[in-house]
Amino acid sequence: MTKDAYGILLLFRLHPLRNRVAGNIERILRGNPDKLVMVDEAYVDFAGDGVTALPLLEDYDNLLIIGTVLLFWNEGRAVKMSDTIGEVRGAVTELADISRLDPAFDGKLVYATGPAETGDMLIDALTGVSVNAVTLARSVEYYQWEETSRSEKRKLAGGGEETVTTYSYERKWVDEPIDSSRFENISGHENSTAARFEDETLTAPQVSFGAYEIPDFMKRSIGRDETVTLDVTQEQLDALGAQIEGEAQYIGQSTSSTIYIGQSASGPPQEMDERTESEPQQEAKEPPKRRRGQTAGYRETFLRRNEMKTRQCVYISYDVHAKIAKLVRALVSAGNEISVGGYIDTVLNEHMQSNRDEINEVYRQGQGDLL
Repeated sequence: MTKDAYGILLLFRLHPLRNRVAGNIERILRGNPDKLVMVDEAYVDFAGDGVTALPLLEDYDNLLIIGTVLLFWNEGRAVKMSDTIGEVRGAVTELADISRLDPAFDGKLVYATGPAETGDMLIDALTGVSVNAVTLARSVEYYQWEETSRSEKRKLAGGGEETVTTYSYERKWVDEPIDSSRFENISGHENSTAARFEDETLTAPQVSFGAYEIPDFMKRSIGRDETVTLDVTQEQLDALGAQIEGEAQYIGQSTSSTIYIGQSASGPPQEMDERTESEPQQEAKEPPKRRRGQTAGYRETFLRRNEMKTRQCVYISYDVHAKIAKLVRALVSAGNEISVGGYIDTVLNEHMQSNRDEINEVYRQGQGDLL
């Protein structure tokens, strides 16, 4: 320790030499009367009776006893939990024999161990799979394109800033179908769903625990889940296939516990790395100016690619968005490179250019020309 030190911090916790350290605290205090000595007793409750520096406070003004707040709170919770468990353990009675009903235990808090058993057969109506179990769960997933966006702000040379957004697309298994019509870049990322099925969990009506019956709220908490090995017949697959829309669909058992519905018999993609990333949206290019009354073809004007560099969020009605999304889907299917945002931007830009005289007249009343 250097002579110009401002103080001394002693971490007085569950150290194997805690008794020796405790005995030396007073020596440290006497040897450093001009320095603040801080003793951290965050774990003093676990160190044993009488192991504390509190009695020294009366004799030394340079002693400060602290307890790390977070550790004190966390360990305090652990102590309370331990005390609670101890109290519950003292109040709980062991039910050693579950093979018979014993009225002596009525109204008491008991604990017991044993197997949960049922004679019920659970049948999945969708696949026809049947199994003798307490619960039978069906999980459905869809292989879909998912859109994520990343935005960053950039300073402009003339002052101000712009926000540049990059959209990335990745195919993955998800719990719900994803509406790709809301994507910024739909082309090449269209999601199609041949059928939609819900997850479902079936529970056996009667589940016994020895001579006792397990209530419904406890049945789904029974652990030791096991994957069901399927033995699906062609008749069951045909019945499932009847619920699927579209042509050239394949349905079959891809693994011992999985039924796959897709476009080909190759089965679901395994560990595929399918990702695409769009170029950062660039500033919209201004269409050629023209005089009022001079109109270009609709396709040349509105159905062209519009790359936006700077972007700003606005809201439109749900009905208008739905109609535009349907139009854009049709255009993308026909080979056009267009997005919902790009189409709206082009329409608004065309509106301002076609009506620039009227817009300027309204605007210049207080500001001067806008366009």
